[in-house]
Amino acid sequence: VNEDELSEEGIDPPAFAETFRRELFPTLEKTLYTDPEVEYLDVSRLDFGQADDPLVDKPVTTEPFSVATPQELKDVLIDKSDFFIVTDLSLARGATTFDHYHLRWIGTYCAQLTHINLEGCPRLSNDNLALITRNNRHTLEIVNVSNCVCISDQGISSIFRDCTKLTLLEMRMLPLVHGEECFALIDNCPGLTSLDVAYCDGITPAGFSTLFSTAPRLRILDLSFCTQMTAPAVASLLHHCTHLETLHLKMCSYVNRTH
Repeated sequence: VNEDELSEEGIDPPAFAETFRRELFPTLEKTLYTDPEVEYLDVSRLDFGQADDPLVDKPVTTEPFSVATPQELKDVLIDKSDFFIVTDLSLARGATTFDHYHLRWIGTYCAQLTHINLEGCPRLSNDNLALITRNNRHTLEIVNVSNCVCISDQGISSIFRDCTKLTLLEMRMLPLVHGEECFALIDNCPGLTSLDVAYCDGITPAGFSTLFSTAPRLRILDLSFCTQMTAPAVASLLHHCTHLETLHLKMCSYVNRTH
């Protein structure tokens, strides 16, 4: 489909693009996701109307939205998208009910999120997380991806790479995160003051050293049950993180009273 073909049929291209984006795209995306026979869809020549979207003047609401089902998520992000722009969204109440397709709605339909809570979403992938952070990179300040067990260094890297306004990140219980790769990008988030990596027992000593050397502005840090906190890592923590006000080290076996 392209604009010339639409015009020849007497169809207004921007109007068609808006209808496609809001009403047809969710169904089409689900078809593509669930049907392995479909390999390629070319919409590269279609103007999706982002620049001239007539809804750009919609009111921005700071009301926190907590959804527990895919239908509630659809209602907030798609069905009521004519009325407001969501900035604060939580899926934690019904985390296990959302699949890849539902989670992709967030990155597709949200572009001004400041707070996102995805805690406990077992089907959140690195790719979906990257879509969310990329499309909300100018606004995201608070992110919670705790217990999203499929998230690895790749997903956390997308947060640090894109979210330059990030102030708080909760990433508890992420067994696939090792730290060396993702923590090297913390410099992109100069406002990050609170970080929770409790129960991330996959973070290596090298990962901790990278974290402490790149995040000297941290004021709140939770390292509880991080089993690979070695003595050199503790020394690095004490040397670099001089602004800490709150530090949790429960069950960090290498930390003793002398530190």
